[in-house]
Amino acid sequence: FFDGYTSGSAGLGAFAQANVPNRSLVLTSGETPTWENGSNYGARFEGLIVPPKTGTYYFSVCSDDQSYLYISTDDSPANLPTDPIAQVTSWTNQREWAKEGTQTDFNGMNLTAGKRYFFRALQVEGGGGDGIGIGWTQPGEDPATTINVIPGSALVRPINTDNSTVTITQQPVSVTGVDGKTATLSVSANGSS
Repeated sequence: FFDGYTSGSAGLGAFAQANVPNRSLVLTSGETPTWENGSNYGARFEGLIVPPKTGTYYFSVCSDDQSYLYISTDDSPANLPTDPIAQVTSWTNQREWAKEGTQTDFNGMNLTAGKRYFFRALQVEGGGGDGIGIGWTQPGEDPATTINVIPGSALVRPINTDNSTVTITQQPVSVTGVDGKTATLSVSANGSS
């Protein structure tokens, strides 16, 4: 969360690339656990979506106040679309997916089961109740009637490995292999980030 922002779409872009939030929250599903997170803040939620089935998914967003939802064509933030695929221009109640016509991407996205897709959701809050929900309609379901919050089992937290190290503490011992037989090597390592 980035404190000091007011509601309005102009506030959404202001913190999109900011580096250090005033406070953090790890989502266990595609929505904030409470719809009372404070006032005058902007929030950026990022992670990876891993769909359980191959097919066309439809993504939706609900929020109080405004929000934008972006989903990449792969696991890279560099491939996020320029424009949001779904957005809230005023505010909605929690899990109110159809208040505005822009809340659901009715074009759909063809996703592959097990593949990772980077997402970013931006939300800004002025005052009163607040929160954000990211929902989907899975293959074979109708986005006009079925939208569910993305479950935590389909979300992965991205890990920044820029300052991470792995040290091999025990090298594998040489073994002689025989064609058609299994050879086992063991190695020990320590890591830090």
